[in-house]
Amino acid sequence: MVEAPIRIPFINSSNASALAKLSWEARKLKQAETEPSNAHAVADSYASQSLSRTRRQLDRLRDWLDEAEDAKDADAITRSIERLAKLECYLANRPGPGNYKPTSPRQSRDRAPIAPVDVPQPETQQSVPEPPSA
Repeated sequence: MVEAPIRIPFINSSNASALAKLSWEARKLKQAETEPSNAHAVADSYASQSLSRTRRQLDRLRDWLDEAEDAKDADAITRSIERLAKLECYLANRPGPGNYKPTSPRQSRDRAPIAPVDVPQPETQQSVPEPPSA
């Protein structure tokens, strides 16, 4: 079966805005069909499931580390714990070791704020005019 070719209209100044509006509406409809309305809830539940699974794996590996008798096994388990700990920090939205940067403003070095000070004005002696001599 042969399909008829799609006819694309020529775009000119008279139909450009109408075609742009149709394109925008089609794009929004397609986006609404492909994205579930609760996309954030799905992502949050997946992240929380991943975090709980990672924490369970960490607990299990720590138990195995206590029971490890061979140094080679202990080394492999500690490397696995290290990788999972990094993943757990990422999933829990916590900075890793050495990556914490405080956001509080820095205090200036022991500088007191400038306050107005009363400065005594120097007294000026006013010359007293002498009475005119007669």
